Amino acid sequence: MKPKILIVDDQDDIRIMIKIILKRAGDYEYIEASNGKSGYELAIKELPHLILMDAIMPIMDGFESIKYIRENSKTRNIPILMISALSSSDDKVKAISSGMSDFIAKPFDKTELIIRVNSLLHLYLKFEKKRLELEDINANLEQKINERLDRRVEEIRLASIGEVTAGITHELNTPVTYMKANLELLGYDIEDIKDNEKIKDSMQKTKVILDGGISRLKNIIDSTKEIVKKGSDKKDENNIYSTIIHSTRMVYSRAKHLAPIYINKRPFTLELDENSEIFNANII
Repeated sequence: MKPKILIVDDQDDIRIMIKIILKRAGDYEYIEASNGKSGYELAIKELPHLILMDAIMPIMDGFESIKYIRENSKTRNIPILMISALSSSDDKVKAISSGMSDFIAKPFDKTELIIRVNSLLHLYLKFEKKRLELEDINANLEQKINERLDRRVEEIRLASIGEVTAGITHELNTPVTYMKANLELLGYDIEDIKDNEKIKDSMQKTKVILDGGISRLKNIIDSTKEIVKKGSDKKDENNIYSTIIHSTRMVYSRAKHLAPIYINKRPFTLELDENSEIFNANII
């Protein structure tokens, strides 16, 4: 597919000249508008890969048109090169703050125009490729992790999905670990059932089903964490006290009849709040 360029300028000869110049640079598809309002409407309809925008035009100027383009979710990331004969410093500041991607003054140099257009197109087409790849990954996360793990690690890291994935796995890991620990405690209680084999057998089957589901979640979390580790040296802050409480609950369930357990000189109970003390440590 040819890259699509929208040229917005109220002067016909300027639009024609720009197309003639850019024909030397590459094979592009062109859309034209003679004012900012038409330019904005065409941007929404055609979704070009690059917009060349004049500043001073009838009906709606380039500044207002850029404002509407940036506010629309469909067009907010499209690069905009403003081409205008702005002279005052106030106009130049207004142009920079309008949301444009780059600026070139009239009369412009042909070579400079070609270089700037090619540069903006290259960056945007690369961005679009990465965006589409990320949408595909998000739609099939579990499948993609298993099938494309090794091939996609670097691309995922470059596309900044590592930080997003790290946050998700961090939030999921704590409740999954808590469920797994309590399921193990339940297993001990099931083993202690002596007088009702039917209930014991039913509970064991239920435990197997729950254990399978938790293990599957844990595998997904661990696989995703491995991606983040390879792509980043960032360390997560964890409360060691909370980990101690969870571990002690498992020990306590089996050892409570043998000897009392104390933490910070307080008798340990299953109701002890794991967030009552904070002993943070940075863990990769």
